[in-house]
Amino acid sequence: MAADKLEKAFSKALKEIREEKGLSQNDVVKASGTLLDRNTFQRYDAGRGTPKMKNLFIIAETLGISPGEIVNRAYKHYKED
Repeated sequence: MAADKLEKAFSKALKEIREEKGLSQNDVVKASGTLLDRNTFQRYDAGRGTPKMKNLFIIAETLGISPGEIVNRAYKHYKED
């Protein structure tokens, strides 16, 4: 499993969900309160990393979805590419 392929798939899923909800990166970070760091979230959104479980749960909760939905979409993109 190539790390860069996984990061790209996660990024696509995250952007897709964020944009469906009409949110910017900044909106998500602000909505998380102090739980998400702006630079860290931007790295995930740009495909330069994947979150640890704690941050995955924070992102999902902030977006109003389950962590599984993000993972399932990322997996779909991973398999497509």
